[in-house]
Amino acid sequence: RSSSLLTEAPPSRPGTSPLIERLSRQTGIATSYIGARLGAHQPFPFQSAPAELIERLLVQETSFFRHAGQWSLLRNMLREDPALSAPALRVWSTACATGEEAWSLAFLLASEGRTASRVIGTDISPSAITTAARGHYTRLEAMGSFREIPDFARPAFPRHSGETWDAPPM
Repeated sequence: RSSSLLTEAPPSRPGTSPLIERLSRQTGIATSYIGARLGAHQPFPFQSAPAELIERLLVQETSFFRHAGQWSLLRNMLREDPALSAPALRVWSTACATGEEAWSLAFLLASEGRTASRVIGTDISPSAITTAARGHYTRLEAMGSFREIPDFARPAFPRHSGETWDAPPM
């Protein structure tokens, strides 16, 4: 057996594929149920199997300015690195979930005078992209989208539960 990182661990029950094991862990559906449906070519108990299965497997962990240290580093790089001195940058935020990090990038670029910059956010989840495109966020009490706002951005974002932030029109 190869020691490659791409090699999956053997299934915990003889005869059950690693894919079925992983689907079972991610969805909470019994391996026997998944195996029976695959073997009989019956649909999964999702309304639109592939799309809904994908939605259930996604983590979608995001917040504005998540991992504050990285944002401080990026801010300094924008100010000091000649390779990033262009007045208009194009940035791609992959797996952007509901868009908080993509909007954080746009806010940071604008706050550094890069108002002609463009941020593109992409995600595999259509519902997450819809939320990101809407750009409307409500502050929650504890673990919401606004839990790590750095000092330089704090005045522009809501401070109290129930307050909202709307992305500027693009």
